[in-house]
Amino acid sequence: MLFCFVITEIPFQAGYSDKKAGARLRVLLAVLFVFLAFSGWAQKRVFVHAQAMDELVIDGDLSEWSGELQPVSDDDDFSYGIAQDENNIYLALLIQDNLLQSRAMLEGISIELDANEKRKKDALFWFPYADDEVRRALMNEERDRDDPLALKRALMERSRGYQVFGFSGVPEGLLAAKNSYGLIAKGMIVDSLAIAFEVVLAKERWDFNKQSLRMKVEIHADRSALSKRRGAKASSTVNVLRTRVKAGKAKREPVSKVLLAVEL
Repeated sequence: MLFCFVITEIPFQAGYSDKKAGARLRVLLAVLFVFLAFSGWAQKRVFVHAQAMDELVIDGDLSEWSGELQPVSDDDDFSYGIAQDENNIYLALLIQDNLLQSRAMLEGISIELDANEKRKKDALFWFPYADDEVRRALMNEERDRDDPLALKRALMERSRGYQVFGFSGVPEGLLAAKNSYGLIAKGMIVDSLAIAFEVVLAKERWDFNKQSLRMKVEIHADRSALSKRRGAKASSTVNVLRTRVKAGKAKREPVSKVLLAVEL
């Protein structure tokens, strides 16, 4: 704030009174505030190295990632790991917070790759994806209401695949879970305390030759971000699930995303 105050005082102290000086000042302040805002995002970004891992089996079992997962908070809301080999980037997610588990299964998780170029769109990989018809049907189906995993298990089994945008040579929109493009996500319900995912992003589908890859991983409370990319209306059923959970003490909002600068 002191820095900004000094700048605003420069025209007055130097005797400037013309409109051009005022315009130059406004431009300078605008540039300054944009720089500070950008710096705020940069400070939140976590720098990680994509370790080399060979012969990974992509099935949602994170035993191969033992000791490699980094928590996003002291409360272990969710943890992540990044790895690579010659052909692929790998991402592991372990979701421990119950609300985040519900959001992940109902609304989805996104991995966004920053193009960092004006004319190129960011890439988006959204998973698991159950469409509105599936979600509505599941809400009305008969199942064990006392089993907290029943709905999550059903959503995982009925996922229609993924929503993808911005990857080289890959049709945008719904992509089948079994595909030949090298974009894969496998989930597993570990126990009543966690849900795990393993993701593969084929290097040939994105420019991974840069030294640092800017990535955002987010567990969503709704599908507004996906709808914006698709140009459609958002639809959320997570509130339906919340009304069926027994009332309890209010808890803090869990950390639902992490911004990464990945060194390859």
